[in-house]
Amino acid sequence: MNSFCSRKWRRNIDAAPCLACLLAMLLVFAGSPAITAAEGEKAPAPEKPWSAELHVKRYFSSHTSYEFGNPYPPNQAPLSRLEFPMNTWWAGGELRRRFSRFSVGVEVLGSIPMESDLAFKDSDWDDDARPSVKTIYSESQCRVEPSYMVRGPVAEFELS
Repeated sequence: MNSFCSRKWRRNIDAAPCLACLLAMLLVFAGSPAITAAEGEKAPAPEKPWSAELHVKRYFSSHTSYEFGNPYPPNQAPLSRLEFPMNTWWAGGELRRRFSRFSVGVEVLGSIPMESDLAFKDSDWDDDARPSVKTIYSESQCRVEPSYMVRGPVAEFELS
């Protein structure tokens, strides 16, 4: 197994402040009165303002690739290309609050650790005498490490 696949590529972002901000916004909007179109007219309240859903998603035929060229003569491009298949399963949930004119929600998904069903591909063109000829090619199996996605959708409703 190629050790490059097993490395954990993560951004050093702490998700707690982002989630706390989203939760605070939800609480502020939940307590604010609805804005009405005319004075004295009260907007109808949604029947069920809060909703919670469980989600299972499958991402297929998707991948991440990385490629770079040679900055020195003969300047072949690409010099190296890495392709990571990202066919993965994700599970999580969504919490949503509906208001009279819009809705706000947060969705959190986690990857299900497993072997990817496609191979990681590594290609190189490192022969300076023949820069268009691929000189190295390898494939290896990749394991999907635990990862997380957070999404904060806001939707506006049509006014009638």
